[in-house]
Amino acid sequence: VKAYAEDRLIDTAEAETARDRHLHHFHTLAMTEGRKVLGSFDVGLRLRHDCANISAAFEWAADHNQWITAGELLNAASAFELDARLPEITSALQRAAAHLAALDDDLHGCINAQLFTFHQLLTDIPSAIAVADELTRSPLGCFRSIGWTCTAWFAAFLATEHVDGLLARSADELRDTTSTDPLLSDAQTFAAALPLLVHLVVALMTGDFERSCDLAHTAATELRDLGLNVSVVPAGISEVMLGLPDAALVTVAQLDEYDFPNMDGTEVRALAHLARGDTETAMTFIQRLAKRAATGVYGAESNDAMLLFAALAIHDGDDNAARDYLLVAGAGRQPGTIAFGRHLARQLGVIDDYLAVAATLNTPGNPHGPMGATRSINALRAELTRRGWD
Repeated sequence: VKAYAEDRLIDTAEAETARDRHLHHFHTLAMTEGRKVLGSFDVGLRLRHDCANISAAFEWAADHNQWITAGELLNAASAFELDARLPEITSALQRAAAHLAALDDDLHGCINAQLFTFHQLLTDIPSAIAVADELTRSPLGCFRSIGWTCTAWFAAFLATEHVDGLLARSADELRDTTSTDPLLSDAQTFAAALPLLVHLVVALMTGDFERSCDLAHTAATELRDLGLNVSVVPAGISEVMLGLPDAALVTVAQLDEYDFPNMDGTEVRALAHLARGDTETAMTFIQRLAKRAATGVYGAESNDAMLLFAALAIHDGDDNAARDYLLVAGAGRQPGTIAFGRHLARQLGVIDDYLAVAATLNTPGNPHGPMGATRSINALRAELTRRGWD
């Protein structure tokens, strides 16, 4: 029926008019709250079931060199992320960024901030680093500030001694370029708030779980447009580490109303139920995550699955198996699980070996892929077969 209707529009020379109206309609819906660095979380939720429409409208705008309209549409909707179409949106964002660099500095900065986030969700760390570097060279100080904070984000994982200096440079860029331009107001607010996430990562990596818990709950409120999973999962894992599994389950329940595919806090629920001694329920969540991770949609999710198997082995009193599971995985998929992996490695007395393996797997060009994804997914699939879960 759709193809027939499109043919009739073409026959009557009305196709272009219909496409223009379609683009205008969805651009208007997407821009309800104006430009925002990472789009609007609420707008994305409203448009999450219109991914096909957003995609079609974007392609029409791109085909007709309407790159500012195309970029605003894509940046504001953020609908693809919510329905696990990250490779598609990342490709589209890259196309938009290439054209917008010479057209609109503000929108180009917004698109690059999106790309930084999505490259990380896809565990494409080299691309994320490249985008952060490009942001530091933006013509606009607020985006240079964001770029230096993104650089500090990476330092927070492995070189915390550099974090303060990088954040100071970020603050300098923002202070020296404050503007009353309404187009830049969101970028300035975003740049000022973003260091909170860097401090959260530092707290997680240094094992200060009380501080990471406090910061994560603060971020869930103040940085809601980044997506709740950015801070809800670290908050929940911090609460598990603090011996508060019931609180962790309450925290992660915040995600239930959104039904995020692959971003639903399954790892927190598994760990919390293990901590409560409810092994049967924990196994249900471990199996769910492991089977989903085995599809390879998110490469580093297999690392999280292996971390859960390690936690299960420790719970069962088999530290040798736990070490095997732990050392086959690279870093976790997100800050919370990366911190949890290091916690387990310290508990098992293999922290040096664990960090050495992770560093080797993260070396550019390593055949095991970013963050050890290929190595861990092969081990995960073998484990699923062994358990009869495949």
